Amino acid sequence: MYGAYTVFNVGTDKTIVVTNLSTGANVLLGGRVTEIQSASKDQLITSQPIDNGGRVDHRVLPEGWSGTLTVDRANGDADNLKAMLDAAFYAGQGQVFFSILETITNQSDGTTNQFQYTNVVLHEFDGGAWRKDKVPTKIQFAAQERLAVGF
Repeated sequence: MYGAYTVFNVGTDKTIVVTNLSTGANVLLGGRVTEIQSASKDQLITSQPIDNGGRVDHRVLPEGWSGTLTVDRANGDADNLKAMLDAAFYAGQGQVFFSILETITNQSDGTTNQFQYTNVVLHEFDGGAWRKDKVPTKIQFAAQERLAVGF
C-alpha cells in the first residue's frame, strides 16, 4: 500500500529525508510520515540584578532540538530499526547517529528553505495502539543542531 519510502512528504509543504550517518543510507520508517513536530530546547539564563544598573540580563543557551515523527505503520521497518539500535547497544557498538533533512515550501511565493538536523538520535519508539484502523507509530528524536542549508 505505501511502498518503500525514503523521502517523506508531510502535508503539502514539507518533505523530510532521514539518513543513517554510519552507512549513508536513507532510513525506511515503514509507512507514510504523517506528522513531524520539532522544537528548540533553549535554556533561558537570567542574571541577578546586581550590575547593569540593577536590570536583569537574559541570555539564551541553545541545547539542541527535539521532536516526534508520526508514521502510519505499513510494515515492520520502524520495529526492525529499533531492534537494530538495541542490538548495536547491547553488542557494545557506538551510538548510531542520523540526520534529518527538512525541505519546506513557502506557500506565499513557492521558494524553499532547507534545514539539516545534525547528530540525531532516535529514541522512545511508540508502536501505537492496535485497532481496526491504521496504526500510527511515533518515534522521538533529539538533534544537536538545526542548521540552515545554503546560508
